[in-house]
Amino acid sequence: GLAAVITPPDIASQIIVTIPIIILYEVSIFISKIVYKKNQKELSKL
Repeated sequence: GLAAVITPPDIASQIIVTIPIIILYEVSIFISKIVYKKNQKELSKL
């Protein structure tokens, strides 16, 4: 994907670029779960 385009062809550099992308992906899922739960609580109060 994107990491393969950004980095030089060696595998080590691709891994170094891929790790932060994976971390951002996981963090965004975690945040969206928290926001979703907060929204569900607000809706149940109505």
